[in-house]
Amino acid sequence: SPKAIQGGQSSPRGSFTAEPALFAQWTEERLEPAESAEGVDLSTLDFWYGQVCLLCQTTVSKVCWKVHAMGQKHRKIFEALPVRLKSGVRRPPTEPSRILQPAERFLPVASWSSEDPADMPPSILLVGEMDFSFSLAVARLRPMGSLVATSYLAAHDPTEPEVYPSDDGERAAYSRKSLPGMRGALQLNLTALGDLGAEVLHSVDATNLDGTLRNQGIDGGFHRVVFPFPRATLQRACDPRNSRLLREFFVSVRRDGYLMEGGLVQLVMLGSQYEEWDVAGMAADSGMYLQARAALPANFYQAREMSGKA
Repeated sequence: SPKAIQGGQSSPRGSFTAEPALFAQWTEERLEPAESAEGVDLSTLDFWYGQVCLLCQTTVSKVCWKVHAMGQKHRKIFEALPVRLKSGVRRPPTEPSRILQPAERFLPVASWSSEDPADMPPSILLVGEMDFSFSLAVARLRPMGSLVATSYLAAHDPTEPEVYPSDDGERAAYSRKSLPGMRGALQLNLTALGDLGAEVLHSVDATNLDGTLRNQGIDGGFHRVVFPFPRATLQRACDPRNSRLLREFFVSVRRDGYLMEGGLVQLVMLGSQYEEWDVAGMAADSGMYLQARAALPANFYQAREMSGKA
């Protein structure tokens, strides 16, 4: 079951290429022809998934969904070809099903260390790191070992220029191959993690753990799989690629055997992103559901943009 621990800011993640075929794929997976268009509520969330209107094949934010569903185009498309949610396909509510616990409950909810010092702490896999300050904060809560921290980007390459986008145009075009040095912060954190017995790996794709983590010698399951601040791009507007990132992450964790029986998938994200990115819908496809959530304490880690800018 995924545990969504909410709070924090955007975090590093490599970018996807948007494909129009994605919308058609989701529609085919989720909808089937209906016998009649009579009496159907066109604002039902059966037709909205991962920031996409499955009828109109267009991007729609959750906050704008009701207005969009009242539109003439939306109605005409449905009346021309009535559809319904396929039998057996889940469409959970987008709102979080658990109350947000206060920041002082963050660590008990996260359960990254054992209450009994004599017990072994849970094994933890962290994906999507940037400066590894979040992984370091987690490692400091535990005895040495049984923590693997990974980044999507390759290890720092000092020959790759560090660029910090200043406007939306630069943000949309931003990409890089290796981790930025972040004025020395990256190396300081990596050294500290090594001193604490953590294993650090790079070029790990959270949506393809079998192809990018197992080939680096990490084969077993974990009690906790943590994705702090998932984000597919720097784009601030509604972007289904963020939903797809989470969907494929959940699938990979399950399919590739990286979550132990009874283990938890944990996200750290802005409170608004849970509903806007349709986290509940993405998780439901892998048989997961929200178990608990808690606010992130202030100064738990060094907040950064995807570019590495603090």
